[in-house]
Amino acid sequence: MLFRSKGEIALAIARVGADQKLDGVESRVILEDPNVVIASPSHPLARKSKVAWAELVNQRWCLTPDGFAGRISQEHLGAHLAKLKLPPPRDLVETNSLLMQVTLFLAGNYLSLAPLMVGYQLVQRRLACLINVPPLGPVDPVCLMWRANMSLSPVARHFRDFTLGMIKTGLVSPEQIAKTTRRLSGEVSRRSRKGKKA
Repeated sequence: MLFRSKGEIALAIARVGADQKLDGVESRVILEDPNVVIASPSHPLARKSKVAWAELVNQRWCLTPDGFAGRISQEHLGAHLAKLKLPPPRDLVETNSLLMQVTLFLAGNYLSLAPLMVGYQLVQRRLACLINVPPLGPVDPVCLMWRANMSLSPVARHFRDFTLGMIKTGLVSPEQIAKTTRRLSGEVSRRSRKGKKA
């Protein structure tokens, strides 16, 4: 979501790398969720209760390019595989479109990475299941950001203040978000296993 003022971005909600410094930008974390491995419900590995990473690297993958949309794919996957002393996947398609990722893993038994909340939405709609491996990569938070040196339009200011107020008053807190993330993670795993048995 972007609010523009005089042709410049005044307010944005975006995923930001934990190590990124944004000069001239104020930000507040509104969501943190880990990355999970997803596949179509018909993928052969979807029925397995335990999957080794050595097996996963030999599968077909569909990922976003390095540096696109934060680091939800190749960079996290590459770092994780390097720790395990495993090579990167050889069979890889890159796309910056979530719709194309979903289309590919439904049609061609590709694996992909997605933030937990995205994975949850796909599992809920029976478009995906979680592959039974722990989440990977550092959590890159979703932040509400605005330019420190720019006055916001009334609409953008109201949206920012309303969102920050919800977090400040406890209607939405980092603890609640973390608790919801843990609950959703368990629910996604249960739904994934349930879908595998059906």
